[in-house]
Amino acid sequence: MNKAALFFSYLFHPLFLPIIVTFLFFNRLLMTNPLFGWIIYGIIFFNTLVLPYLFYRHIERKNASKPKGEKKIIILSLVFNLYCYLLVAALLRYFGLGIYMESFFWSITVITLFALVINFFWKISLHLLGIGGVVGFVLSYIFFFKVNILLVFVISLLIAAFVAASRLRLNAHSPAQVYSGFLVGVALTMATTFVNLLFYFSHYFNQIPQ
Repeated sequence: MNKAALFFSYLFHPLFLPIIVTFLFFNRLLMTNPLFGWIIYGIIFFNTLVLPYLFYRHIERKNASKPKGEKKIIILSLVFNLYCYLLVAALLRYFGLGIYMESFFWSITVITLFALVINFFWKISLHLLGIGGVVGFVLSYIFFFKVNILLVFVISLLIAAFVAASRLRLNAHSPAQVYSGFLVGVALTMATTFVNLLFYFSHYFNQIPQ
């Protein structure tokens, strides 16, 4: 049972989620121009997975044996990840890849900022913040963008349930840390998407000649 819990924890680790969601939701958009699409994939893969992982391993080697080393590792990783996600979100806006994709990466940035702040005071499940963000993004698609992907929503909820059960099974978090992580991830993603939509449409209407 613990092996299954470890499998789900690794498979749906927060570092993997940006590239997974990009492939599942935005591959058709990116592949309209394959060369440009692969460049964007490279930017996302390098900045949301490779660099954060290498930085994490680096600071883990330096701090693992120190007092309060685990908390320091998490906080430093979140600071670095926040920079990487902010860079990707800004680049996507610059390239004009659309409100859908841009909203997702701004949501990741906001969730990471929240995780950074809360970790100074309390431990929260980063896995559930991440998977809650994915569920929130699917809900945003349904409510804000009027896309009928109810089956995807159900599947994402099932995955979230498996990840939550895995983190509890491994005694990595308390129930409060798991459930709050999921709910906050959903709420922050939907709120960020809504705010991004407001800015997008206000800018659009301001461009219309009076």
